[in-house]
Amino acid sequence: GETTITIARAVSTFTHQLWYKVGNSVWYDLGKNIGTSKTFTIDIETAKQFPNDVRGSMQLCVRTYNGTTTIGDDYYYNVVVSVPNYTPTISNIKLTGNGLLSGEYVKGKSTVTAEITAASMYGATIRSYSSTVDGKTYSGSKFTSSALSNGSKTVSVTVTDTRGKTATLASSAFTVRDY
Repeated sequence: GETTITIARAVSTFTHQLWYKVGNSVWYDLGKNIGTSKTFTIDIETAKQFPNDVRGSMQLCVRTYNGTTTIGDDYYYNVVVSVPNYTPTISNIKLTGNGLLSGEYVKGKSTVTAEITAASMYGATIRSYSSTVDGKTYSGSKFTSSALSNGSKTVSVTVTDTRGKTATLASSAFTVRDY
């Protein structure tokens, strides 16, 4: 997530002011009185400009000062920046039992419907859902399992976002009884 910009200066007393922007965003001011280097983390709005990649190109503007006097022209160049490290979030796995008998899951008859709530960060979105229950795999943010075998069951969910980052969470357990 952190990016360090290094500036070669002609005179050791010179200072610099830096700005950056990504794509068509506004210029962000990184401050004045910068010597030979500046480390910063890009903000969320900037990271949103490349939702499918962990890094992107941005434009940097450097203005040089001798005291309060501007020296020469502003200098523009491109640098590659990284999105801060993060993990998508699975906030909820809602389970609804179908074909229950007296409120109990029963083998060979009952199924479970799972609704998954997940989100990502820095402009990325959830691209895929993969859930496993009773040894079978299902896709989508909502699905209904096939008829279940007996025993203790959980729904294990893995989500993948547009940058390829993943998160995994298991639901609370429920018991399927012999009929």
